[in-house]
Amino acid sequence: TTTTIKLPDCIQKENADQGRNPEFLDLGVPLCPSDEPVTGYDYPIPENPLTLPTTTTTTTTTTNSKTPTTTTISTTPTTTTIKLPDCIQKENADQGRNPEFLDLGVPLCPSDEPITGYDYPIPENPLTLPTKIPTTTPTTTTTTTT
Repeated sequence: TTTTIKLPDCIQKENADQGRNPEFLDLGVPLCPSDEPVTGYDYPIPENPLTLPTTTTTTTTTTNSKTPTTTTISTTPTTTTIKLPDCIQKENADQGRNPEFLDLGVPLCPSDEPITGYDYPIPENPLTLPTKIPTTTPTTTTTTTT
């Protein structure tokens, strides 16, 4: 006999550990959205989160029958979220995990050194002032004879 179970659209958070709900959650049924207002930060989950590789532990035990028994214990993968820094100091760019963070798009911090003068980008089509046309004033000389 085949029994078909209809999965719920979502599971209330307070009922997550009751009945078959843990099984449904494992099958991908999401928790229902909460009616309570969200407090604090709500960061989106990245498309490619950093994860640690899974590990498998193998142990060998010997029983009285002289036949070795191998037991394999698999651990479930653990997802670790790493908070990226806002920026990285230029002098620390090649230390620790900073090269990896720079590859992920973390910018270098602005320099503390003062900028002398103005540092504006030059536009592709800079405006120029018109050239000044020199003006001359006519001079008149009057001569009188006596």
